[in-house]
Amino acid sequence: MEYAMTRKALGIAALAAAFATAALQMAQAELTPEAARQVLAGVEGAVVSVRIQSRTIMTMEGRESSREESESEATGCVVNAKGLTAVSLSAVDPGSLYSDLMKSTGGDGFDMRTEITDIKLRLPDGKEVAAEVAVRDRDLDLAFVSPKTPLSAPAAFVDLAAGTEAQILDQVVLVWRLGKQNSWATVAQKRDIAGVLTRPRKMYLMEAGSMGSEEQLGCLALGADGKALGMQLLRKVPGAGKDRPQVLLVILPAKEIAAIAKQVESGAVPAEKPAEPAAKPPAPAPKAPAK
Repeated sequence: MEYAMTRKALGIAALAAAFATAALQMAQAELTPEAARQVLAGVEGAVVSVRIQSRTIMTMEGRESSREESESEATGCVVNAKGLTAVSLSAVDPGSLYSDLMKSTGGDGFDMRTEITDIKLRLPDGKEVAAEVAVRDRDLDLAFVSPKTPLSAPAAFVDLAAGTEAQILDQVVLVWRLGKQNSWATVAQKRDIAGVLTRPRKMYLMEAGSMGSEEQLGCLALGADGKALGMQLLRKVPGAGKDRPQVLLVILPAKEIAAIAKQVESGAVPAEKPAEPAAKPPAPAPKAPAK
């Protein structure tokens, strides 16, 4: 009799523990504002603004049609203490995106390229650090920016190698920075994973309407456990047959970005050489005076 009561008590205890675990999982899945703020507090210092001055050059049929100087800002994620920063390639080099899209629709005579004339990392304390683009990956819409000179102190960074994973309909926190006009304020939103791609590599699809501005490209995505899920980037899907090309907003998993960053740190990926400034087209020869 006593043995039976003990077994019953153990069964009730196990059931209570299972309900407690399920309740905890549900609470984590809901990602309350308080929990989301705790997640944000752990990484805010590693989300920085990347300030870019660039020159955009467009050519048609091999002839330059226009060139334009511009300034822009993007969100970057610092991935190591030396200040190596991951950013969306489309945010710092939009020419690569438009050029690829035009070529995929048959616009072979069109070319658009971006020459970065100056790039800086603006750290959360307001300090600006001269930087350079170290590596570009057009397939992943990913670039790495590194300080030109060693930092005076180790940078706050996100450990992408310890990243987490998510499933469809899981909530994540997206973190980015606004630009100078809005005092580089930190912005965060809770969003749902709309789907999970598995080919050609794993990527998380974001729900429609989650990209409200250019600053959100390259923003950091965090799971409910506070670990990095990845970065929000663009995926270019080339057209095939009657299918038009697409541009999807995705989250590239943190561990995949970490693997590339490790190669950049070790020198396994050759550092990018600064591009030579494009020569301006020669001025047309003066017309001979009419006789």
